[in-house]
Amino acid sequence: MLFLPWSNEEEDLIYINHEERFELHKDLIRQKRSEYVHREANEFEKAFEEHTEGGNEDDIDDANIEYDQDKNEFLIYETGNNEGDIFVEMGINTRTEKIEHFNVPKMIPDADYQRLMRSVNNNQRKYTLNVMNLIKNGDKQFFHFINGGAGVGKSTLIKAVYQSILRFYNSLPRSNPETIRVAICAPTGKAAALIDGMTLHSCLSLPVNQCKHKLVKLDSDISNRIGVKLKDLQLLIIDEISMVGFTMFQQVDARLHQIMKSKEPFGGISVIVLGDFNQLRPVGDKYIFQFNNSYNALVDNPLWSLFELFELTEIMRQKDDQIFAIALSNIAKGMMTLEDINLLKSRIVSNENLEIMGDAIRVFRSNAEVDAYNTRVLASLNTEGAIANAYDFCIGDGLASIREKVLNNVKNLKTTETYGLPLKIDLKVGA
Repeated sequence: MLFLPWSNEEEDLIYINHEERFELHKDLIRQKRSEYVHREANEFEKAFEEHTEGGNEDDIDDANIEYDQDKNEFLIYETGNNEGDIFVEMGINTRTEKIEHFNVPKMIPDADYQRLMRSVNNNQRKYTLNVMNLIKNGDKQFFHFINGGAGVGKSTLIKAVYQSILRFYNSLPRSNPETIRVAICAPTGKAAALIDGMTLHSCLSLPVNQCKHKLVKLDSDISNRIGVKLKDLQLLIIDEISMVGFTMFQQVDARLHQIMKSKEPFGGISVIVLGDFNQLRPVGDKYIFQFNNSYNALVDNPLWSLFELFELTEIMRQKDDQIFAIALSNIAKGMMTLEDINLLKSRIVSNENLEIMGDAIRVFRSNAEVDAYNTRVLASLNTEGAIANAYDFCIGDGLASIREKVLNNVKNLKTTETYGLPLKIDLKVGA
């Protein structure tokens, strides 16, 4: 009766036949209940019984993820033990019990939407219609990988799909425009900002340390609060998928299991990923389609095998950028034309004339040349600076002598052997 409007407590709630009242208004009661209650709340009694029989409502059967009960790793939503928190040790309290705001793009005006849909090419339009049919036709999950190089309009496709889905849900009777139906994410802050989305870490409370293979299990209260925010989530869109490694992808799956309280892949949420594996690779991790170790291929089917491939090939950039975008695509394929080669040669600048380039992006042949240029520029700046030294440590119970030897050897490794992470970084204001 909590979900049925009433004006007089005695007449409408107390001195009535509750069964008859419910039967008379059950459709309205169920509708109101679905608007305000998490979709798993009606199974609370069942979950409680399973829990008291020895189970754990948060246990997810995942062979690839080892959960870490040490809650120092997660610093965005967790509260509790402060040991090892560098910010706390510096006197800066960054922890909060309040769930951060979910950055969700708003619906654009009709004129802008019509202009957007007129700008997409035939393949983009067909794919958008395909997704809309899947969304409209029900609960069947789908997993899509949109592959495409530079300039093929992946970001435009994200916007077209998102805005189309948003318009569909907002057109439904009694829909709430604040409800999160689609989440747009990327592995880095810069990539997320370009699509008006969030980082995967912020959206799904993933650990900041990508190299640690243990995922912190969220406190049940925090998991439920995030679950309420995302209770109507239907689709997760991930851009720049080439930078999402095997471990992070497994963590996304495991976190959605916990938040959505479902053992279906990705917690029952459909997923679209976009990117180009010829671009930036994951940091400190294997590619998303590779196995994390030699045993994974024997014990489970990798998540990546669920995804269906769609490919964008038509360059959609403006005329001035199109030639360059085509050249970049040909480089990635190893199929450069004479025009591509001449285009790149026309941009070669000698070391003596580097200063005339101003703030233009510089591409060097080797890491040594990159380091030499960066060192020279930093030395020319008369601003305040600092040196950030890497702090390395060993995980495990090995002998102290072996741990010391390993840490000493790490200092002699090249950055190409440490996933691009240097021993020290020179920082200066304005660099």
